[in-house]
Amino acid sequence: MRFRLEKYAVTTGIEKAFLHVGLQEKDRDVTRFLWLTDPSDPKSQLCTYRFKAVLFGATCSPFILNATILKHLELNKTNKAAEIIKRDLYVDNILSSFEENKDLLTYFRDARDLMKCASMNLRSWSSNNSELKAIATREGVIDRDEVTKVLGMCWKPETDTMAYRHHKIPTLDSVTKRDILRYSSRIYDPLGLLSPVTVRAKLLLQQLWKDKFDWDVPLPLEVQDKWNKLAEDLNTVTDTEFSRQYIRQSKHKQTINNSRTKSTLNVFVDSSLKSYGAAVYIVNADGSRLVIAKNRVAPVKPMTLPQLELMAAVVGARLVQHVQDSLNISDVICWSDSQIVLHWLSTSKPLKQFVQNRVIEIQTLTKNYPWHYCPTSANCIKLLTAR
Repeated sequence: MRFRLEKYAVTTGIEKAFLHVGLQEKDRDVTRFLWLTDPSDPKSQLCTYRFKAVLFGATCSPFILNATILKHLELNKTNKAAEIIKRDLYVDNILSSFEENKDLLTYFRDARDLMKCASMNLRSWSSNNSELKAIATREGVIDRDEVTKVLGMCWKPETDTMAYRHHKIPTLDSVTKRDILRYSSRIYDPLGLLSPVTVRAKLLLQQLWKDKFDWDVPLPLEVQDKWNKLAEDLNTVTDTEFSRQYIRQSKHKQTINNSRTKSTLNVFVDSSLKSYGAAVYIVNADGSRLVIAKNRVAPVKPMTLPQLELMAAVVGARLVQHVQDSLNISDVICWSDSQIVLHWLSTSKPLKQFVQNRVIEIQTLTKNYPWHYCPTSANCIKLLTAR
């Protein structure tokens, strides 16, 4: 989310990150492995080796790497890039965005110098800023790929657009429950932007569980037809490209006022009898854009619609806290089209335990934010709840 916030985006990675973290000699015996004395002769004598550095692929390796980097940043916190790297580090990748060109270039130099002190080289720099790309090219650390992988998604710096990694779902003559789970699970959508389509796959799988179909038994023709139509929609929607930056400030406003336009987060929650969810939008004078969405399938055990609307409000409260912490935007407004839920959130009267527990959580997470009524026809997430 932070990567999409500001005008200039930048990504980089630590070269051979794990190999820069050494293992104490007393710990090396647990990393022993066998190898041929002559790799060209499979019948040659085996010998035993030990890793001297953290090995890639071990369960504990990401933790050890992260702890090592955080310790280095703590020891060098006077460097301006230390706090940015600490905030935007994901294993060995660093994703950041900046509003000002000078801040971006300062970060590039400070970050490289900071990590060089730990004998770690920041390479594969990619940015939509031409000046930074020129500097990175001269220093031999530029990422020359036209498409940059960003935590499971794709970013095209030239056009500053993002896209999904496309895994085409084939049309099958015979479909099983295992096939539906396999192909629907390939859709990686961390921001929930494809929720109006992916929620249909969740609902279909839930129905298959209710009907107690076995994993590898061919499904009835009507179910197969339903899946093939859904697969076609999933193939279409994963071809979608969208702007990396949430809202691009108009050039006219930039010339009038160099200060950043004030932004507000608007959280919409909604439910149907099939599913419920929430969506967070960022809004300012230049427009609005969906930041993140999340939905969940309604439980198999029937619940009333007001209860499901309350569950949606819980999702919205958790979501807005996460977004607010990440983007550091203090102005937040919450919206619901359920007057019953709004009454539960404002009343001082005793409520049933199920309702009371969730009202307490919502009030705790959104105590500083107002809740308003939004007519159903104007609710932004009707599609996420599969009406």
